Amino acid sequence: MGDIFFITLCAVICGADNWWGIEAYGKAKKEWLVDVLNLKHGIFFHNTLGKVFAAIDHAFFSECFSRFYPTLHFTSDKIYSDLKS
Repeated sequence: MGDIFFITLCAVICGADNWWGIEAYGKAKKEWLVDVLNLKHGIFFHNTLGKVFAAIDHAFFSECFSRFYPTLHFTSDKIYSDLKS
């Protein structure tokens, strides 16, 4: 599930504004994403993305993301977080 959120976050930062755009981003960046993520099932299709986001508790996700986002740092070639695993 983390792969879906990571790809979605990266795609939206790069301008994707719908599930098809997120899928297209994933396919276009697959070579890089495979180095960063597990992706044992490959790049997710737009309908899978829609189903996953439809199934989550939106209020809880929003709360979690609101806490996570301020920890992100953007540089010219990287996005990283202060959060420790």
